[in-house]
Amino acid sequence: MDEFLVWKDWWTQKYRFEIGEGVRYFSMKTALNIFHQRKGLNIVETGTIRALNDAAGGGNSTVLFGDYAQVYDKKFWTVDILPEAIALSKTVTEGYNKNTTFVTSDSLIFLKDFKEPIDLLYLDS
Repeated sequence: MDEFLVWKDWWTQKYRFEIGEGVRYFSMKTALNIFHQRKGLNIVETGTIRALNDAAGGGNSTVLFGDYAQVYDKKFWTVDILPEAIALSKTVTEGYNKNTTFVTSDSLIFLKDFKEPIDLLYLDS
């Protein structure tokens, strides 16, 4: 069995308590489990991280998706209209952003022009 799908996988151990054991953790883990089981390739997030150390408030989806994408060699795009948010995002995910594409754009324009299939779309803008 794939280790990501089990209860005490690396992602759960790393992020379960950081983002809280409530709805945010379970919904994020469920979405990634479905994506993982379907062998998805592309994750797109509209609205990137905008504050440091805001796991409890903002959830840090950019960090969660970026880390997952690097471990499993997936493609992750994070899009935000604010250049300063994209700059912060690059800094916060510096250790694991090899598979992340950072885009400064209006998310509606980005999605309209996006040519790849989107396997997981996280609307956070």
